[in-house]
Amino acid sequence: MPGKTIPSLPPLIELLACAARPQLDAARAQRLLELAAATSDWAGLRLAAMRHCVSPLLSTHLEAHCASILPQADLQASRRDYHDSAERGFQLAADLLEVLDALRADGLEAIPYKGPALAVQAYGRLALRQFVDLDVILRQRDLPRAYPSLIARGYVPELPLEIAASPRRIPGQYLFQRDSTSTILELHTERTLRYFPAPLDLDSLARRVVPVTVAGHAVFTFSAADALPILCVHGAKHFWERLGWIADIAALASLDEMDWDRAFFLARQLQAERMLRLGLYLAAELLDTALPEEVFARIREDSRVPQLAARVGERLVRADFSAPDVTRRFWFRVRSRETAWQGLAYCLRLATAPTEEDWAQVRLARPLSAAYSVLRPLRLLRKYGAGFPRSGPPPA
Repeated sequence: MPGKTIPSLPPLIELLACAARPQLDAARAQRLLELAAATSDWAGLRLAAMRHCVSPLLSTHLEAHCASILPQADLQASRRDYHDSAERGFQLAADLLEVLDALRADGLEAIPYKGPALAVQAYGRLALRQFVDLDVILRQRDLPRAYPSLIARGYVPELPLEIAASPRRIPGQYLFQRDSTSTILELHTERTLRYFPAPLDLDSLARRVVPVTVAGHAVFTFSAADALPILCVHGAKHFWERLGWIADIAALASLDEMDWDRAFFLARQLQAERMLRLGLYLAAELLDTALPEEVFARIREDSRVPQLAARVGERLVRADFSAPDVTRRFWFRVRSRETAWQGLAYCLRLATAPTEEDWAQVRLARPLSAAYSVLRPLRLLRKYGAGFPRSGPPPA
């Protein structure tokens, strides 16, 4: 592995990183205890854990290894955080099962990912992973049939079916909300996942789904080897600003059934090898994830990965949850691809392909719809700011 390039984490973030694993070895448990003993801002720690989506892991390990040194009120608050997260998770799991049953009854094949399915697959327990919504993928051609099935069960779509069924307007996701349980469902297709450098082959992925047991029921989700690069693309999309996304990679990478050749093969198909290497590098550097030597060798082949990891580390050190400006977004995305030309083409596509936010900002008549591709870069500049440095090169 290359020399460490990620800045040293402040104690609060290091404590979260230390706890962000389903199981802790003796060394990590001892370090967790040392960091917890030096902590006084328990409310700030709990808030940071929620923002980084590692609250259940933190609560579990504080209870197991640090209960004797925590103030009683803070220990009780930590337990409430765990139970509140678990209760929400089980409600979402119940809703997921209902959604999948409804779609299956209509002859539709849907694949859940992240959410309850990933919690069970990667962490072994539904309650150990913090999540707030449901993500389900189905084929674009099945969308018009999925809409009435979901609406009949109380899910209200953000986009009406006439827009959703239009081949010219593909949003970032088809969002539904259920008022009775406040459940948010994000329906994805091979066309909504626009941050993937190459489209997902859902037919191929569907042939390799594996069963996991969610609330006593078998649910079929992506294999661990397929989920790994898919989640690394998702993390790169969001600049890896949450430790929880890195924890997902660490948990998946630690599974005995991980097929590394398959994971890297899918990453090549998705043109996302660097994104996979970056996710694994972050898991190894920040969470001490043990990877096979041949995987380290593949990471070492790419000198750009440590530079990207350093940028991620800087944001973690600053506890920066603000959206990066356009300049930093551009350079991170360019350098997330294997070559500069690939990166530039990737950024150009993302910057000019309109989404539902663009349509909501300006309503154009159909003959003028091509103008959205011109207006979108202007909206992004207005939303995120240019962020040009006063002197010197752009950020690495």
